[in-house]
Amino acid sequence: MADVGPPGARGPAPFRRTAGGLVFISGQVGIRPDGTVPDSVEEQIELAFRRLGAVLVHEGLGFEDLVELVSYHVRIDEQLGAFREIKARCITREFPAWTILGVASLARPNLLVEIKAVAAAWVHGGRDADCIAR
Repeated sequence: MADVGPPGARGPAPFRRTAGGLVFISGQVGIRPDGTVPDSVEEQIELAFRRLGAVLVHEGLGFEDLVELVSYHVRIDEQLGAFREIKARCITREFPAWTILGVASLARPNLLVEIKAVAAAWVHGGRDADCIAR
């Protein structure tokens, strides 16, 4: 099975791997398809969830199939409220275990949030992906 990256992804890094009925999705960040990074943390969060959703849909899954979510935040105190709001729009049921980490920086100096996840391919196989279509 080939690795798939979200729309606008560049480089050889695998964005997901499958093993034992689980799909491990590497950190998704809020980068636009043209490679630019928005200044707004809200837009970065939206884009990161969209990218995550695109990987899930490629696997025939949806947000309800997530079993673990890990979010990394630069300046966590300034953005956690927006993250929770956007997360609640995307993940509406079958909530995954969620670990929230504050970090000093991410791969690019202007990135503010990154989301990595694990989905169970054998749980639902649904497409609860309203968050992606926007």
